Amino acid sequence: MVPDPAKRGTPCGASAVGSRPLKTRLFALVLALATTGCFSPYFKRASASPEPKPSPALVAGFVVHFNDNTDKSVLSAAVDLAQNAGLDEFGRKASEMFAQAIEKHGYTAAWDGPRSARLDAVQISSNASTAALTGQWRHPDSSYWVPQTVDSLFMKPADLIAKVTLPDATAKEYYAFADVAIADGGMFLKEPVVIVRAVIYDAASTKVVELGGIGSGTSSFMFADRSPNNLQAALQNAFDSLQTVAEQPL
Repeated sequence: MVPDPAKRGTPCGASAVGSRPLKTRLFALVLALATTGCFSPYFKRASASPEPKPSPALVAGFVVHFNDNTDKSVLSAAVDLAQNAGLDEFGRKASEMFAQAIEKHGYTAAWDGPRSARLDAVQISSNASTAALTGQWRHPDSSYWVPQTVDSLFMKPADLIAKVTLPDATAKEYYAFADVAIADGGMFLKEPVVIVRAVIYDAASTKVVELGGIGSGTSSFMFADRSPNNLQAALQNAFDSLQTVAEQPL
């Protein structure tokens, strides 16, 4: 069994869900995950959230990155470097898709670079060049904090939210953090597999939304197609996978 991308690996069952019709692809993906015990889509929400509707949600953390800890050939590394350059284009589209996804649940995504920058001790410039070198892209008006780090042994949501809360705010505001992880699935026929995770907190640092979706793009021989368009297709499938699960209360 191989762990999910956020744990430095490739999701199980990824190669089984290439370019089939959406319904078949989602069923195969969910079935594969259910039988292997790997990552499964989920959506959790507090019953009274948001209030009012719609409500602004500051996207205080938004990161897109590749996860790959395998030894690679010189050719594979060169292919990765070339494809990483498209991470900037995909990241910008991914942030738009995320805004559309949370809008369906009553949140209007907002971006504020100066406020979000308070959360990072150091911020490296976010552009196509740094993405190509690092395999990671941060939204220019957001921070590096993601759901896995914002609530951990060393940090709690209240510590971060206090830094970005406006002291004279009159409208009720929420705070979102999102992570989009990309890994390669399959053996000979490879495809990009995307896992999206997100959390939203209210001004009291109470979690009101928690979601996780998984999807794959079109497969290709030997090298996964990490082009922006194929990654967008994989991310859309990840958001669509949320429709296959029952909403759970927080």
